[in-house]
Amino acid sequence: MIGQVFEVASGQLPMFLEFWSKAAHDPDVWKEIIAPYRRYQAFFAEVIQQGIDEGALRAVDPETVAQTLVSLAVGLLLQGTLDPDGADWAQVTKDSIEIYLEGIAKRR
Repeated sequence: MIGQVFEVASGQLPMFLEFWSKAAHDPDVWKEIIAPYRRYQAFFAEVIQQGIDEGALRAVDPETVAQTLVSLAVGLLLQGTLDPDGADWAQVTKDSIEIYLEGIAKRR
């Protein structure tokens, strides 16, 4: 599934950049474009808080972790779109998430 995201995104770079450019100059468009990112951040913050409450994750700031997780995803997607042949982006994504989760896992 992750690989499919990169396949679709790789052909959409010009449209993606144009959309972001327009959004940067139109507050109404900006509100619409930022809304999904905020929903993902809120979802991940809730999941991270649950992990902390259950004792699986270290006591970290869930909001910060959620923001960096979304940033990681956006950055990987942008890199994969800009340089589709630069790496196996699906594998890099899987590895990055694993590394990330290991970093916030509670030490036993």
